[in-house]
Amino acid sequence: MFNLNVASLTSLKLNAVKDVVPSHYTIKGYDSKSGIDEQPLGLSMIKEGALNRLNSISNLPAVSFETGMVETNNGYFDITCTILRTHLGDFYSLSPLQKCPESEIKEWLSLDNNTRKNTTLGSIIAYKYCTIHTSSISKNDWYKEVGSQLSRQEVLSKTFEEVWYEYVRNLQSMPTLIPKVVKYNNVDFIDIQHNLLKQPQDLTKAIRLLANHLIYNVIVVADARGFLLAGEFMKEKIPIVMARKKNKLPTEVETITYDKEYGTDEISIELGAIPKGSRVLIIDDILATGGTMLAIEKLVHKFDSEVVAFITPFAIEKEPGQLLCDKIPLDKVRFAQTQLMIPKWEFKETLNISNEIAIIPPSLNSFKPNNRANIRWDRFTSSSNIKFMSEELAGKDVKVYVNMLNQTEAFDVLSLLSILYRKDPKSISVIVPFMEQGTQDRIEYDDTGMETLAQIDTIGKIFGKNKVTTFDLHAEQSIVAFYDLRNMSIVKVLWDKYHELNPNSVPVFPDDGSAKRFGKLLGVIENKITFRKTRGAGDIRIVTTDDDIKDGQSYVLIDDLVRTGSTMYNVAKFLLDRKAKTVDALFAHAPFDPLCAKYFHIFNDVWTSNSCPDKVPSQWVKSKF
Repeated sequence: MFNLNVASLTSLKLNAVKDVVPSHYTIKGYDSKSGIDEQPLGLSMIKEGALNRLNSISNLPAVSFETGMVETNNGYFDITCTILRTHLGDFYSLSPLQKCPESEIKEWLSLDNNTRKNTTLGSIIAYKYCTIHTSSISKNDWYKEVGSQLSRQEVLSKTFEEVWYEYVRNLQSMPTLIPKVVKYNNVDFIDIQHNLLKQPQDLTKAIRLLANHLIYNVIVVADARGFLLAGEFMKEKIPIVMARKKNKLPTEVETITYDKEYGTDEISIELGAIPKGSRVLIIDDILATGGTMLAIEKLVHKFDSEVVAFITPFAIEKEPGQLLCDKIPLDKVRFAQTQLMIPKWEFKETLNISNEIAIIPPSLNSFKPNNRANIRWDRFTSSSNIKFMSEELAGKDVKVYVNMLNQTEAFDVLSLLSILYRKDPKSISVIVPFMEQGTQDRIEYDDTGMETLAQIDTIGKIFGKNKVTTFDLHAEQSIVAFYDLRNMSIVKVLWDKYHELNPNSVPVFPDDGSAKRFGKLLGVIENKITFRKTRGAGDIRIVTTDDDIKDGQSYVLIDDLVRTGSTMYNVAKFLLDRKAKTVDALFAHAPFDPLCAKYFHIFNDVWTSNSCPDKVPSQWVKSKF
């Protein structure tokens, strides 16, 4: 049985979901309340309404739509925020803007405040068309009546398809774990020993993938089986903290007593192990009642830190879609498999007649090109095993995507490129969403040398005589001075979308370099704030500006990439200390370091792309490949 829960009883939204998911899904609607104005105005209120509706549903997966208006320099526009909540986390998308008719907007604005909050623009339009034009339309579906090429249902379907696609692609990247369920004290118990024997690598890979799209800087593992699942994080040098049972730690500890199904227990963490203000992932082997994880969360709070997510390979369900644990908020729960879950997830693919075809490696699986090549990325112990149908590529414009952050996978793609020309494609284009070697920063690794800007030239030559496209190279000279490389700008795309929704936000550049690179490109040379920065001890950046900071003004920081976020944080703090109303962040690339976990809470909103897809939270991605 496959269920999908919708936070609405509106046929328009239910049908929009049915347009996307396969027919074997049962769509269940809920009478969910948004808790906001009937006609929300502003993106933040719209998002709040979508989350409120979603939080009223206790089953997974669930989807919520919230529609409202945003005010821009070009008038008022209708927009929908869609959030899909799954066992892999939440996925966000925004619909394209639909211009609201000016005469009806004037009528809506003329209402007193209380009436306006409870009167939708759609109801005004519907009344007008029913009485004047004798056309019977729904207050929820007025798009075509005002000149849109798509109905509202079609717009909702396309917006939902974005999040559903990303969910399904993430699922397809996840190893299929096979839970062995045994009875223990008359309750279902998943025997993790079975997986440790049969698929140990899949178990740790699943845990690492579940942590994607989260911002954290500390891992807490639960005694004792949780210890087995931390290996993938150790490779990345992320601090691991053990939460141990009574009298197991030889040092001074912080301890908490908690209730279990069969009595009480104690769990402890070493004093000083979690730095104040940390963002923590809690990892265990199974989520059952959740008692141990909730106890560890209370311990984390004692260290003045917060829990970002609870991650397990397995969870116990009472019935399909409903967890045995009902005390942990569903937006914080992430798991790969339950004892009732059937590993079959699909979506309706639209027929594509384009001559383009894309080759997407596993780490970029969530990218949504028009047409994907059917390639299987298997792996032997010490070599690649990539399988594909040659005839599928013949005569096509082949686009090959490369994730340079994943060195092993990038080598596989380069190996594939070396033989593609023999498969008779019409053309081959290489797309590098983020070229880390183009940052001009000297990136040093322990005992393994360093990366330099000159590597861009070498990379281009390795790609061969193919068109190579990348985005927002940090070092300006690399745009023109090196091999056959085309540089495009995600920052420009993000700015155009952001500025349309936030026309009054003043652009801020953290240094002269970003002001020069993006000031002219974005057309904001005259209306901008530019900072200067000097390096202090460690990751500290000292920032200052001679430009005028206005009390009550909203600002947006603009740059090409962010690693730790310390400079962005210090600029934002400088602005907020001088009574700025809000500060947003906008940048192309998110190759985040764990240190960024302590900096991003300062921003009202974050706008970036999925060029580093496993690093960035879904709700921050406003431009997708």
